Amino acid sequence: MDLKSYFSEAELKEIETAVSKAETETSGEIVPVFVAQCERYPEAVYKGGIFLAMIVFLIVSVMELFWLDFPVIHLVPIMGMVVAGGIVGALLTQYIDPLKRLMAGRNRLEIAAIRRAEHFFIREEVFMTRERTGILIFMALFEHEVVVLADEGINGAVEQETWNDLIDETVHAIKKKNVCQGIINAINRSAKILKEKGVEIRPDDTDELPNQLRTD
Repeated sequence: MDLKSYFSEAELKEIETAVSKAETETSGEIVPVFVAQCERYPEAVYKGGIFLAMIVFLIVSVMELFWLDFPVIHLVPIMGMVVAGGIVGALLTQYIDPLKRLMAGRNRLEIAAIRRAEHFFIREEVFMTRERTGILIFMALFEHEVVVLADEGINGAVEQETWNDLIDETVHAIKKKNVCQGIINAINRSAKILKEKGVEIRPDDTDELPNQLRTD
């Protein structure tokens, strides 16, 4: 994925600068990650098609039963209407993001985001810092999901629940299409949390991981 499709050069630089600045206040190594979509969710498209096909069948059935002037429809035309409804439902689900999220289900979206975040945690070697103080802030645009994964050096000082406000605020920024500022705010807030919890910068601290925004 090309980040320049979603961020300007200036915005990417702002994010990198925010990471650099945050890491001057704490020994945490902050790794921001952004993806447009975690998975394709084909099952959501199928569900959308089946749902509208069922609605069409129900409407036709009710019209035959209760609308006296409605002519009796033979099986083949009925099946044609149902199939057409299924195709329309699948297409609508495929191309209308809110509908696709609805059909996929919140739990499915959360699981997909966590899996992708875990993938990036390993791929970007967030666990390779000297004091195990790497922290990954993962943002998924389509899913409206944010995942914070910290290495054991941070988990020992910061409970996972502490990140909930940061996650909620960043998700709100994503929904408002203010993604860049949401990422920067998440970076700044994470640095503040780490500092408050005693994950302070060491005299011989070095920048161990790149500061740029990552993606696929």
